[in-house]
Amino acid sequence: MNIIICLLSVVLCAEVPALSSSEVAGNFSELGVDSVFKESPSDDPKHYNVEPGEYEAKLSKLVWMIPGPGSLPEEVVAQRSNNNVAIEFFERRIFMAFRTGRIHFANSKTRMYVISSADGVNWDMEWVSPTGRDAREPQLVSYNGKLNFYYFTAGTSPFKFEPSEVFHVTRNAFRSWTVPERVMEKGEVHWEMKVRNGQIWMTSYSGTHYRLGGGPARIKLHLKTSIDGKNFLNVDKAREAVSIGGVSEAGFELDEEGNLWSVTRNEDGDESGFGSHMAFAPSNRLSYWTMNSVPDGYQSPRMFRHGKDIYLIARRQKSNGPYGWAQRGGYAWRRIMNLAHYALTAKTTALYRMRQETMRLEHVIDLPGAGDTAFPSIRRVDAHTYLVANYTSSLKKKNKKWFIGQLGKTQIYLITVKFSKK
Repeated sequence: MNIIICLLSVVLCAEVPALSSSEVAGNFSELGVDSVFKESPSDDPKHYNVEPGEYEAKLSKLVWMIPGPGSLPEEVVAQRSNNNVAIEFFERRIFMAFRTGRIHFANSKTRMYVISSADGVNWDMEWVSPTGRDAREPQLVSYNGKLNFYYFTAGTSPFKFEPSEVFHVTRNAFRSWTVPERVMEKGEVHWEMKVRNGQIWMTSYSGTHYRLGGGPARIKLHLKTSIDGKNFLNVDKAREAVSIGGVSEAGFELDEEGNLWSVTRNEDGDESGFGSHMAFAPSNRLSYWTMNSVPDGYQSPRMFRHGKDIYLIARRQKSNGPYGWAQRGGYAWRRIMNLAHYALTAKTTALYRMRQETMRLEHVIDLPGAGDTAFPSIRRVDAHTYLVANYTSSLKKKNKKWFIGQLGKTQIYLITVKFSKK
């Protein structure tokens, strides 16, 4: 949020209270996912049989992780801001990657850690990123017997969004990883990655994000696959981008027929407006998306499927209208006003169900979240249970403004979403 920092830098000196130890709730065993230490489950919905019917979602207790009461490795130094997070199951262990820094925004002290556990209690240090640059968007992907880790490096200025390179490492053995190797195009940013139908699928974007100038944005949104974890190719070789406009992040999932559903983050704005899109592509033309614009902003979107139902977990704006609030003026003016308005409203994290017949989202339930929140990582545990990692500011101040939260302390937690028949 470079523009917002420039406009509101006066609050950088604001003191933010520390998270209280009284907020610690639950322990890993109460999540009910100990089975992952016996056999690492698949995340691909085609491997599960879900009976047709209406289901309701329930949340487990929350378990604080970073920082938290657990036995974290001594080498892990958690700073004030702990946000971008990824989880994965591999070789009967749970892996967690996360970003930690002084504040939410880019700085040279940022570190990216990967830790793992064989019991959910004791955690081992696996890997840590080099210092000197910001690091974001961790993704852990278990594929063809290998554990892949992806992250991108950025700049050091909190006033700029400067994605540089996406790096890829694989795990050789306990605490042994390959040397980081650049993958994808320079300046390209990966977003959602998952294994479906024997391939790694990925949405990514390239182009100027948080553009200051006028005119509609020209960000390219890509849909790619890989069969080796290193080389990612467009689903349609003749079509480089599924859209060119204001979209950066795009969560996605495939239905039972192989059709694609997506929810995008249209923060930069284009001819369709500002906010988000509900998108669809048929299985035989996956790079040709039908995109319906909505003014609501579903940011940090991640999607998954339970039976026939497709769900989204994303940031929810709690009040004061939709993201695409500014309707008049040029693109540059609306871009700034929408960002400012959004930054000064309260947020949480929420679970939504995609109404496929209308291409609209139905709010299901809120996940824990306040202030600076929402970077969900979702991994399936069994036919009806999903483990979710996410981050948030202190839950004691539920209406803290998003931008204020980004300047203060945040913690990472685990929680499960479990579906049961009504």
